[in-house]
Amino acid sequence: MNQQRITQMAGEISEKFEKGSEIKHAIEQRVEQHKLKKEFLNKKREYLLNNVRQINMKFETKKQLLYDNDTFKNLTDYESKICNSQANILSIQQYIEHKQAETN
Repeated sequence: MNQQRITQMAGEISEKFEKGSEIKHAIEQRVEQHKLKKEFLNKKREYLLNNVRQINMKFETKKQLLYDNDTFKNLTDYESKICNSQANILSIQQYIEHKQAETN
């Protein structure tokens, strides 16, 4: 009976060791897969960052060209003059309304 129990326990121990190595092997495979995926994602990230930098440089160049353009400068000046004129018109209208209220 003792011999049978010892044999059974030895079998259980060897099964657990086999399962342990299977689990260890599966974990090592997953770790390797994750490393490869991380490398791929890092390369993709660098590629996308470079694309963003290039697009940003193109944007800044076009923006500077726009700011240097005489038409843009003129339109900006006209826009500023229109805003000032609208403010002046509003203040004159308020002044006229105030004077009309005083005369009535």
